[in-house]
Amino acid sequence: MFTRLRISASSSKCTLRLPSAHGCPRRTFFQSFVAGKDENFEANDEDDALGEAILEGLNLPDDAETPRTPSYENWIAGAGLKYRDSAPRNWLGSGTPFPLNQSFRPPPPVSDALRTHIYFSYMADPEANSVRVLAARHHLSIKRIDAILRLKGLEQSWKKGKPVQTGFVQGMESILGVPRTKVFTTLDESKPVPVQYDTNQQVAKIDSDRYDAVEADREDEEAGGFDWARQRYQRMFWETVPEGKDPIMPGILEAATKSATATSENRTKTTIVERPGRPAIKFIDVGNMFLDIKEQERRVKESERRAKVRSRRKERQWMAN
Repeated sequence: MFTRLRISASSSKCTLRLPSAHGCPRRTFFQSFVAGKDENFEANDEDDALGEAILEGLNLPDDAETPRTPSYENWIAGAGLKYRDSAPRNWLGSGTPFPLNQSFRPPPPVSDALRTHIYFSYMADPEANSVRVLAARHHLSIKRIDAILRLKGLEQSWKKGKPVQTGFVQGMESILGVPRTKVFTTLDESKPVPVQYDTNQQVAKIDSDRYDAVEADREDEEAGGFDWARQRYQRMFWETVPEGKDPIMPGILEAATKSATATSENRTKTTIVERPGRPAIKFIDVGNMFLDIKEQERRVKESERRAKVRSRRKERQWMAN
């Protein structure tokens, strides 16, 4: 339906000025012309005439001017000067990354030095440095502390004795405005603790960066969303699951937990019967400790199968008679 029109070199010398978008009261079809000359294209008289006809058909006034976009050199010398070099938290808005969303004020990410210190502190004494204690000490969310311990435990399990390239981490932390602190590979009480936020601030205020995290912890605690069973992070808790299938490890862990709970309950069920003039008798409820669950299930299925076979046999005999 539409054909591509080309303007020859002679006609492309004409200056084409289009009216601005706000000054045009009617719909207009604009077509961009080829600025350069194609290698396999040769201009002829028909193309020249067609190009001149298009220019004459537009009927553009001579004083019409199009809004010009400033060049990169002019923009970088003016409004874009502060974006020329990378700087911490150099956002488009004043104090916010998105100018149209002034309520979004994200705090700086947790530094790698602080995450390493949190991991070694927990591994040194999990009871004294529990997840809740570390969250209150460093003014972080309990879920954030839990995620830090898990990822650091995974990082420790992946170490192969080779030097790790940390230049990217340091570069991103400098851009995001993370406090620069030296990373310690071991826990040493004599060395300074990496500080992410003001440690003297014991109560989260509404205008602070950690107010949302503290409020989220309080709501989770009221809803009962904490999982205190995960108290060790040395092991790997990651499982590769094929697409469309469910992980099998959670079911195995749940079955093992139930089995351990049942065993501990059975051990506590002890009854001692004492009567005067007779020896004391101690009754221990072992429950299903010595019962093979799989064998019991097999017997139940076998009995059901036999019942079905007998019923079918009776039906055949009844139909034969």
